[in-house]
Amino acid sequence: MTLEEAKEILSVYRDDLPLDEPPEVSEALAMLETDDALQTWFEAEQKFDEELASAFSDIEVPEDLATKILTESPSQSADTPVAESKIVSFPTRRLWMAAAAAVVLTAAGLVKYFAFPPPVVFTGTGFSAVSKFREDMAFYATERFVLGHMTKDLGEARDWLKQHQSPSYEEVPGAIVEFEGMGCQTFNWGEHQVSLVCFKNEDDDIVHLFVANKAAFTELMPATELQTLQVEHQLETGGWMSEDKIYLFVGSDPKVKINALLASISGL
Repeated sequence: MTLEEAKEILSVYRDDLPLDEPPEVSEALAMLETDDALQTWFEAEQKFDEELASAFSDIEVPEDLATKILTESPSQSADTPVAESKIVSFPTRRLWMAAAAAVVLTAAGLVKYFAFPPPVVFTGTGFSAVSKFREDMAFYATERFVLGHMTKDLGEARDWLKQHQSPSYEEVPGAIVEFEGMGCQTFNWGEHQVSLVCFKNEDDDIVHLFVANKAAFTELMPATELQTLQVEHQLETGGWMSEDKIYLFVGSDPKVKINALLASISGL
């Protein structure tokens, strides 16, 4: 079982559910006991779930909701046999009530889930090595996150990052200058601030561009090594260095190719 598969299973796991554990759940729980990265992620996920449950408890359900659901639910067909109606009608009403309540809860939950996702947790050491930066940014691209500013204009994204004292570019790199932006974000990687710009390539696939200050790294690699296409977390990665910045392209999906972007960067 991979780390991502274990996360997918544990993201919906609750230890108070009175159900026999499928083999996959048992395997994920066993992995949780020995994998430090998974433990750190699971603790953050559990904290987020507690906050989400607390938000649900604050939702006020209208007192007349059940009455409205029952009166507005589809009427029973006159052709339905009596014996069948005894089996179906009561559970169906309960289902309508549960579904309506779920809509109320889910609407609030989705807003919180996507607007305030749990923070991406970076584990391990070596937050001054370009190789770890490359690996962790690919990991970030596989996680759930939101953009701090939505814009199709990559120049506007640059200005927003500058306003937030986050690493950016003086000019939009020629490789992406004609592409449609999606937005940008800034976050902490260890003690360092990192910028993220998302855009769509010529195939309408999402590509991430991460930017960090070169001064943050004490373990640099040859520029040609960073330029080399490399797969991390099943995503293609590759980047370049300027005098004071490190740039890294990461695809959003294993099928997203970044070869052409790397090749079009001036000087490569």
